[in-house]
Amino acid sequence: MKLHERVLFLDGKFQERPDVLEVVNPSTAQVLGHSVEGRASDIDEAVRIAQAAFEDKRWTGMDPLERTRTLGRAAELLRERADDFSAVMSAEMGMTLNFAAWMEVPMAASALDYFGTLIPQPGGVTAPFSLAGPQGEYFSMTVKQPVGVAGLITPWNFPLLMPVW
Repeated sequence: MKLHERVLFLDGKFQERPDVLEVVNPSTAQVLGHSVEGRASDIDEAVRIAQAAFEDKRWTGMDPLERTRTLGRAAELLRERADDFSAVMSAEMGMTLNFAAWMEVPMAASALDYFGTLIPQPGGVTAPFSLAGPQGEYFSMTVKQPVGVAGLITPWNFPLLMPVW
């Protein structure tokens, strides 16, 4: 697997940055490569790009079954490259190769498959609702809908599964 060094991936493009951090294999202390040390302006740019993507409806406006197929294809690609992902995770953060190959990658792929099955299903919960008037004429329903961009700091122990969730 080719590692891209000294670049951020923003808006579909690799962008070079001068400040880097060494990526060290915790088992061997070998330097594996270099990762960009992002700046506050990089975060601002990533949020701007994510918000634009959220608003442009390329994903949310896509046919639900096409979105299901897209997540299924992503799961398929993860499974096809499981050895590559497992090797990088093991070297980069010390996860055992067996754990990465038998747990982390399959769980991430399965999560993508599962979330894909939820897309075409209407979601929400119908709850009892009490209003003055004839019984059964009113109801209350909660619906889960995306609200926009979220910035997250995730734990290091599941580097592939956490972003999939």
